Amino acid sequence: MRDRGIARALSVSQGNLFKALSENRFLCTVFKVLPWLAVGGFAGLRLLQLSPTMAIGSGLCMAVAMILRRAAKKDVIASRILKKIGSPRVFRLVLGLLFGSSLWMSQTNPLFAQFFQVAEDFFNTTFPDAGDVVPLVFGVIRALFLLYIAVSLVRVIQSARNDDDWQQLARAPMIIVMAVVIGDVLATLVIGGA
Repeated sequence: MRDRGIARALSVSQGNLFKALSENRFLCTVFKVLPWLAVGGFAGLRLLQLSPTMAIGSGLCMAVAMILRRAAKKDVIASRILKKIGSPRVFRLVLGLLFGSSLWMSQTNPLFAQFFQVAEDFFNTTFPDAGDVVPLVFGVIRALFLLYIAVSLVRVIQSARNDDDWQQLARAPMIIVMAVVIGDVLATLVIGGA
């Protein structure tokens, strides 16, 4: 008889304990957030292993955000900048895009892919006496292409800020990017696996 009373008291106290734990708002919040933290921590560590540039970039973004918040308390211009870009929704969107794009890029095979790599390898094997001339020529072509894209991107962003017709400015760089991609694909088709 006495054992039943002890068992009943234990079951009542356990029931009260579970009820108290389920009503605790802090623990409910922890249990809701814990899976996200675990998945985010695992994905962050994996991304840090595969793409340390993303970790450095996101760290720099966080540092700039902290500096801007401190400066916004003292400076009117910094507070205006923060009001434009400081909404949590925009920040989460930018951070999500950075995370997703770097995760996607880290999973592509190879990370160091360059356009016209097959053509460069073909010329290196066809003209072995050329030495460093072939890599230099293809490096200059790549650098000029990337500089053109960067300058065009700056012009497009500037015209979009000024409420100009940015789509007309974006059309020419997109045509050139498509021409380079098609040229690279055609070079790969013609040359093969040289």
